[in-house]
Amino acid sequence: MNKKMKNRIKDLWRAPLRFYMRKKLKNHEFSIISANCVGGILYHDVGEQFRTPTINLIIPQFVTFAENLQHYLQVTPVEGEKTKEGYPVCMLEDISIIGVHYATCEMLMKDWVRRAKRVNYNNILLIATDNFLHDEEEEKRFDRIAYPKVCFTSRKDTQYDWQVYLPEFQGQSKVGDTLRYCNIFGVRIFEKHFDCVKWLNEHEGINSKS
Repeated sequence: MNKKMKNRIKDLWRAPLRFYMRKKLKNHEFSIISANCVGGILYHDVGEQFRTPTINLIIPQFVTFAENLQHYLQVTPVEGEKTKEGYPVCMLEDISIIGVHYATCEMLMKDWVRRAKRVNYNNILLIATDNFLHDEEEEKRFDRIAYPKVCFTSRKDTQYDWQVYLPEFQGQSKVGDTLRYCNIFGVRIFEKHFDCVKWLNEHEGINSKS
């Protein structure tokens, strides 16, 4: 079975869940700034336009990027060196953008520039995993960022209200694949423990009120 057919089957499998999510969604002009692919998956599930450039990529220096978001989103990306795995990389000054689902850096930079122009600064939300918060100091910095945020973690003893514990990764230093399916209804691990649509609705336009 080829990849296209597998993706089609997955889409049909999750169709009822997506229908339910889209029916519940009230916030329709949000910009998710995501450290990895979780944000793009969520956009796809709720059927919204990508109002963010953080799609199909990872940002290792995510906290620094999020702290200076408006600045970095206006920086023109330049080509960087490929990772050892062969992934294309573009640079926003000191921030590296790794295109884990891109064939070339040119495609990565083109999509980044195009989607960065769509960002709604009045409705920004941050998504990360503990892979991108490297120590307690970065956690404190992330906590101080004013945008609504969530971080999926393998730590049961969470310290912040934006941390969501994923017991599937208990005992591990960091979470693993949060996009893995975990039941017969096609629910992913991060969705099992976090109501994404409720979170989006609760924070509709909150940045414009601050």
